Amino acid sequence: MKHFAGDHIDETIAGKNLFYQLGFLKGEMVSVQINTTSDFFETGYAALIAVSDQIIPANEERYLKPPEADSPPMPWRELKDQRLAESGLPNDRYLICRSTSWRQDNVHSHLNVALEWPHVLRLEYREGTDGS
Repeated sequence: MKHFAGDHIDETIAGKNLFYQLGFLKGEMVSVQINTTSDFFETGYAALIAVSDQIIPANEERYLKPPEADSPPMPWRELKDQRLAESGLPNDRYLICRSTSWRQDNVHSHLNVALEWPHVLRLEYREGTDGS
C-alpha cells in the first residue's frame, strides 16, 4: 500500500506568482508541478520565458541530463498574431511556445510555455520519479 501525501506553496519569480504542488510518498518528495499564467501581452510572455530561463540552468545544476530536444522560445512577433480555434478539439486550443524535457536515471521532467484558448499564456513544469 502506497502512502501518498501532497502540499502546495507559492513563490514569486520574475514578477510571476508560481504555484507549486508537491507530492510525497512515504515521507520522500517524489513529484513537483509548477504552474503560472499570464494575460496575452508581451510583458507577460517575457516574464514566463524568464521563469523558464531560470528552470533550465537549475536542472543542469542538479545534474539532470541536458535536454535532447529543446525548443527555443517562439519570438513574440510570431506569437502575437496567433489565433486558436474554437473547435473544442484539444489540439486546436493549445500552442506550445517553448518545450524542454529531461531524464536522468529515474527522474523525468518537462517544461512547457504555451498559449491556451482563450488566449491565456501558461507555464507548466512537471517533475517526478518513476515511482510517482
